[in-house]
Amino acid sequence: LLWPTMALSWGLNLFQRGLAAMGRIGELLDEPPQEDSCAPAALTLPVRGAIEVRRLSYSYPPRPKENENEESREEDSVALSEVSFRIEPGEWLAVVGPVGAGKSTLAKLFLRLLSLPSNTLFLDGQDASQMSLGEYRRVVGYVPQDAFLFGDSIRENVRLGGVELEAAALEEAVRRACLAQDFDQFPMGFDTVVGERGITLSGGQRSRVALARALVRDPAVLVFDDTL
Repeated sequence: LLWPTMALSWGLNLFQRGLAAMGRIGELLDEPPQEDSCAPAALTLPVRGAIEVRRLSYSYPPRPKENENEESREEDSVALSEVSFRIEPGEWLAVVGPVGAGKSTLAKLFLRLLSLPSNTLFLDGQDASQMSLGEYRRVVGYVPQDAFLFGDSIRENVRLGGVELEAAALEEAVRRACLAQDFDQFPMGFDTVVGERGITLSGGQRSRVALARALVRDPAVLVFDDTL
């Protein structure tokens, strides 16, 4: 009876994990797509990539109290306060600080993954909060802390379901991401399947695939969230 009991335990565990995952997937599918709140301004082309941040502040909603006697945690919700800087085209800016200083929040605001206050972030002199969300994100590349790769080929992970890319653009992105030096380890080149979450790749290789994904469309602005 030992092996059937173990199999039953494993099956019940897998079933519970599946139920939890389906609940999260359902919440995501029910979430309405993010849309522009007003008529967006046209993006002036070509984009040079000049960035200016003016007195940018951001606060997360306060965390709920765990009990009635606990004091308000509103002060803990402030992530950024009066941040200002300017980056000219071709320049790099490193934002450093301890954990919780707001570095990832700043990166998310650059991508407008969080609600960006008006008149705080400007791209080539235009208010980024008033631009079309789709057009804006097409000119901003992003490399996250935790590079998520799908159980598909390197080619599909780099293009990320986008339009068909020319081989030259794909090879150039891979070269700029310093991933070409690893291709000797990939038996099928761009068609090598990397496994779920890129399990067959090293941590550095996963980061370089994510970097190639950001570079392949040659964005005017690149945002790295603790990846260099």
